[in-house]
Amino acid sequence: METYKLNLQMQNTIEKNTGIKFSEIEKMDWQDINNSIEKKIGKKLTYSKRNLKFLGRGSMYIALERLFSMKSIYRKIEKI
Repeated sequence: METYKLNLQMQNTIEKNTGIKFSEIEKMDWQDINNSIEKKIGKKLTYSKRNLKFLGRGSMYIALERLFSMKSIYRKIEKI
């Protein structure tokens, strides 16, 4: 499995927007991260509707629409 590392600027942006240190985020599971963000913003996170035709085809990321280009990830983080 390849390991990816975010640059320092992106780590700082994530820390600023989530209110959680990046080193702590690396150790947390996704549920803890979601709960911390929900606590910060004061409401539940919402997700887009799933494309049901992809369910059961073996790719959870496609089914949950979690495939993003790095460019779109940076844009989304900037909006937080």
